[in-house]
Amino acid sequence: MRIVIKVGSSLLSSAQTTSGLDETFIGHLVQQIGTLHQQGHEIILVTSGAVATGMIKDKGYPPARAAMVGQNRLMNVYSRFFDQLSIRIGQALYTYYDLEDDHKFCTQERLLQGFKWGEVTIVNANDAVMDEELKALKDLADNDKLSAKIAVLIKADILVIMTDVDGLFCDYGLPEAELIKEVPLIDKGIIQLAKKTDSTISRGGMLSKIEAAKLATAKEVEVALINGKEPSILLKRINGPRDSYPGTTFLTRK
Repeated sequence: MRIVIKVGSSLLSSAQTTSGLDETFIGHLVQQIGTLHQQGHEIILVTSGAVATGMIKDKGYPPARAAMVGQNRLMNVYSRFFDQLSIRIGQALYTYYDLEDDHKFCTQERLLQGFKWGEVTIVNANDAVMDEELKALKDLADNDKLSAKIAVLIKADILVIMTDVDGLFCDYGLPEAELIKEVPLIDKGIIQLAKKTDSTISRGGMLSKIEAAKLATAKEVEVALINGKEPSILLKRINGPRDSYPGTTFLTRK
């Protein structure tokens, strides 16, 4: 199975560590990816966290500079954990324009090459760019749309978006709110449920995740929205029956 996994800043960042990263979470994430890799799955990890990590000690740091500092920290931590599993990783930093028609086939080829070599490619938006591109990158909304575009580009079987909630709820925030386990079609009603979250860490909210799911499912890529804080949730989603874990699955449009 070809899998794109997207992890947001809210899961990765931590003000309690020297690196500004939740290394316990990252270690557990890498262990799960390692298991899937060993099972023969092809994996691309779309990670956020560079800007948030770079700013964790200084909220006034320029975003582009924070991205440069934070990306270095982020990759150092990922490298350490993947090295322990003897899994080779590659890094790809993309702008909005790398995924447009004039450039996307080159981007596709380079990503697919990683599978041939048995590598896990780690993708992030290139926030350390000039102002015009930073404005365009805002449309990627904390890498939600970036992950969807990557999943479509490489013809992934599934896009797994890991966040800090269990999925999409009816009447989110109310005691009687129910988790929606399966969404066959993303219509106006689903869009209305996807209210933007008020987060000081991540740029994307639930709405950006639903928009990403709409983009991916329209191109026959199934999307799963799961809570990354749940133990072994990634393995449960890929290997287990759908009723064995909390989460929302967005079905493809066929």
